[in-house]
Formats: sequence, C-alpha cells, structure tokens
Amino acid sequence: MPMDLDACSDEALMAAYLCGDQAAHRALFDRLAPQLTASIRRHLKDDADAEDVLQRTFLAVHRARHDFRAGAKVRPWVFTIAMNLVRDTFRRRKRQRESPL
Repeated sequence: MPMDLDACSDEALMAAYLCGDQAAHRALFDRLAPQLTASIRRHLKDDADAEDVLQRTFLAVHRARHDFRAGAKVRPWVFTIAMNLVRDTFRRRKRQRESPL
C-alpha cells in the first residue's frame, strides 16, 4: 500500500527520502518551500536572490542528506542550511560593493 505523503511528518518524509523515495523528497520540498521562501525573501528582499538561495538550500539538503541525524527535526535543519546560505549571500553582496571596478 503506497504511503500517504500528505499525512506523513517531515521526519517520516526525510526517512523515506533517505531510503531513495523521490516522491517523499518532492513532498518535503513542496511542504517546506513556501515558508522557507518567505523567510529567505524577508531577509534578502530580492526575489532572484531568494529563489537562488531556495534552490541552493535544497541542493545542500540533497548533498548532506546522509549527515542528517535520525531522530532530529527536519525543519530546523533545513532552515539552518538556508540561513547559512542567506549569510553567504550577504557576504557576497558586501564583497561586490567593496571591490573596485
């Protein structure tokens, strides 16, 4: 019987994703992306940068998925990754403003 992804917790979706379930990965993205996008936009105030950080966040989640600790909460882990990327974006912006033409 297929798993009802809408009824699963974030942690159950992550566990399924770790087992190779791409539908669970998509469901996790669909669930987290709206709130994550709003948070990123609130910090960056630029839609293009926010979209870039959102995509880089989920790429980082994919790359670090095997480092995710079983029993940990998914949402804070993903949001921490996103906020680290937001800080990287601010640093990049600052370097670009300071560099001579």
